[in-house]
Amino acid sequence: MKFSNAWNELLDEFRVLGGTAENVRIGRGSLGRGLFAIDSSRPVDLHTPPNLLVPLRDVTFRSDRFHISPAAKVGKRERVWLERYLNEFSWGGGGREEAMAEIERMRSLPLPVRERLGRAFGMNYCIAELSPDLVAQRFLGSRAITLDEQTVMPMIDMVNHGAAPGYNTTNGVAVRGLFSDEILVSYSEAHDTFLCFAVWGIVCPRPFAYSHPTRLPTRQGEMVISTELHDGHEIEVHVPKPLRLNLPNLTVRNGRIAVSFLMLGMKGLPRIPKGIFRRVVSDAGLQLDDEPFEMAQHLNRDAFLSMLRDLEGIEAEIAGSLRRVCLMQLDALNQHFGSRPL
Repeated sequence: MKFSNAWNELLDEFRVLGGTAENVRIGRGSLGRGLFAIDSSRPVDLHTPPNLLVPLRDVTFRSDRFHISPAAKVGKRERVWLERYLNEFSWGGGGREEAMAEIERMRSLPLPVRERLGRAFGMNYCIAELSPDLVAQRFLGSRAITLDEQTVMPMIDMVNHGAAPGYNTTNGVAVRGLFSDEILVSYSEAHDTFLCFAVWGIVCPRPFAYSHPTRLPTRQGEMVISTELHDGHEIEVHVPKPLRLNLPNLTVRNGRIAVSFLMLGMKGLPRIPKGIFRRVVSDAGLQLDDEPFEMAQHLNRDAFLSMLRDLEGIEAEIAGSLRRVCLMQLDALNQHFGSRPL
């Protein structure tokens, strides 16, 4: 990558605007484009301040170029820097091509698989009409972080996923630590295996599994399960050590029961998922048995087993990745029995 002079100029302005980029260089490794430590013996300090974080709703693309909406609450100097960074280094420095290549890999899968991914799992880019807007939205969706809302995190969006601590979001977004070569961060400890694949295209084993978006009939109205992992509330459980659990929010309106997300399996603590279901149902004052939970389990297992059947005989690399994802997800879904009061 022959970015040295322009990259250094960008970093200088980034620091003037309140950012930190110490011991950082841009490069290419086994995971593709990324950021690397200049000196592995010294810590990396990469911090994007709040004034350079932009909500996705304030991002637009015109003529294949990234722009900040005029209505965005962004300073003039910040706006200039953000548009240069996205157009020269992130989106324009290879991000467009990476997003396009990912879409094309997914669209090489058999139509039944793509239809299931799009309609059952919300991966609409697998079936939507190919367009510049679709590529741009896939690029942004895989590089945003959810704070109060989905937000573009410049500089840190170049850091690849790996076995490392997660983001520090105390004041802006930061990645810090010692790295032997490439700077890595754990994208999320909250996503299960399938959600990691759907959002970032990575194959990542997780010890738990959530339901995919599902509608279920119940005696007290239709239950609609989403995958809004940020829409929950924490409780502490002693099992036997204290454990922080994120419980979904359940609301009832006009005969419709909305559940923001639902855990269906958890390795090492298999009684927890049904315990969570019973807790949120009870807290909402509903009189429901366990059947909706069991139905969600059945529908999720059936969806992944059907996908495995549709992938039989397909030798493409993406098909192999998706098979591994399905098996990991089924393994986590299988980690449930009984119930533990919460």
